[in-house]
Parts: sequence; structure tokens; C-alpha cells
Amino acid sequence: MSWNIANLLKKKDGNRPPVDILGLVAGLVVFAVISFWLAFLVPFSGPAIEAGSSYQILAGLQWVVAGAIFIFLAIRIYQQRRIGWYGTLAVAVFALIRAALDSFTFGLVPVVYIAIPLVVIIFLLIRRGLFLNG
Repeated sequence: MSWNIANLLKKKDGNRPPVDILGLVAGLVVFAVISFWLAFLVPFSGPAIEAGSSYQILAGLQWVVAGAIFIFLAIRIYQQRRIGWYGTLAVAVFALIRAALDSFTFGLVPVVYIAIPLVVIIFLLIRRGLFLNG
């Protein structure tokens, strides 16, 4: 068994998803890794609380859940399942709404903050036949 990445990315039927789908999967995995990293770092962000629940624990759980959702969506998009398409579209629409509500300043960061979910929505709408016609 070789550890060639191309062989690892083959589906059960022997085919690989298109490169653009692999790019979306890679983006979702990157966001999942960032979420898990933030979940690890959150407990170090504020004052230490000896007993009971704290805001750091709740924020850490929030980032763990976000990372798990990104991993789930990455797997479903890779498998080209409808739930992956619908779930990623819902997350992208939510992120676009959140970005539009949070971006009151002008500059590069708000543009990128709005552009990423917008690009994902456009990509999913263009490639919907790959997921919905199966």
C-alpha cells in the first residue's frame, strides 16, 4: 500500500471527485482545523476559574461543534451527497448573513469576510447538478 495522496482520494468506485470539489473539501478541512485550534486555545484566553462552567468552556465547545460540522460537511461534499450540498449551502448563507451584519467598516478584511461565503454559494449553485441529479 502506497501513501500516495491521489490513491487516498479515490472513492469506492475508483473515481476521484473533480478538482474543484477537492478544493472545496480542502477549504472545509482548513476551517475545521482552525476551529479545533481555537477550541484548544480558548481556555487560555481569560482569567482562570477554579470550579464550575465558564465562558471559556462554552466558547471552546462552540468551536468544537463548528469544527465537527465542517468535518461532516467535508466528508459529505467529498462523497457528493445531497446533505453535503444542502448543509454547506446553509452554512455559507448563514456565514454571508453574519458577515453582512458584522462588516460595518471598509477595508480588506470585511471584503474577504463577505467574499468567502459568497464564492462558496456561487460555486455550489453552479455545481448543483453534480449533487442533486444523483
